[in-house]
Amino acid sequence: MGTDQPFPSTDSAMRFDRFVRIISGLLAALGVVAVAACSDGSASKVANAAAASPTNPFVLALSWEPAFCETAPHVEECRTQTARSVDARQFSLHGLWPDGNYCGVDARTRETDEAHRWQQLPVIDLPKKLRDELVVAMPGTRSQLDRHEWIKHGTCAGTDQQGYYATALALTEAVNTSSLPALFMANMGKSLSAARIARAFDADFGAGTGERVTLECVSDGSRRLISGIRIALEGAIADSPDLSTLTRAAPPRKGGCKSGVVDPAGFQ
Repeated sequence: MGTDQPFPSTDSAMRFDRFVRIISGLLAALGVVAVAACSDGSASKVANAAAASPTNPFVLALSWEPAFCETAPHVEECRTQTARSVDARQFSLHGLWPDGNYCGVDARTRETDEAHRWQQLPVIDLPKKLRDELVVAMPGTRSQLDRHEWIKHGTCAGTDQQGYYATALALTEAVNTSSLPALFMANMGKSLSAARIARAFDADFGAGTGERVTLECVSDGSRRLISGIRIALEGAIADSPDLSTLTRAAPPRKGGCKSGVVDPAGFQ
């Protein structure tokens, strides 16, 4: 057997126990202070980040596809359009445009996009359901418009491809379930003014929102056709965007044409 170690005396044991309690108390106190400092610092950072986060101005660009097809009859989506096509009776998604272009896009990809070689751009990776909805809402997907819009505009939206197109589709659906498509259909082949469209927008989305909408027109011979509308929005891209709220937050838009003809499907 090995040599026995002497057992500490009672006084020594009491002093040692008191020392342990003091050290434990100090460590606990330091731990609380550290946690509090960390928590306070994190909260401060979150608060500062929230305060510093700017609102995001962007534009929802919607096309009236029959008018576009008058100027581009060669593209695939226009060769197959008829009066029964969905895009002949409602607005089509052109794009959702935040401030800035080509954010983080390399020079070669940007050059490819600007040269309109969109078929060479990376394929947009979306879930099947979202992809199916996009094909209907954006006929230009047949010409790879979705790739162009993501590279030029979506990369500046602060979200991924799925979030970007989910938001754009939700906003487009809000317009297409309003009174505006019916207003266009009721004036097919006739002139429609920007003021009339603004009044309809006010009625659907709240007083003053029509000031955030401008009319886009294109010349087709002697005719001036409505090619689409642009809607100013301000806020954050979200899963369930509210068009009325986003429109109210934006400043009024300037410019645009004053009136134009609502073009029916088919080449005139």
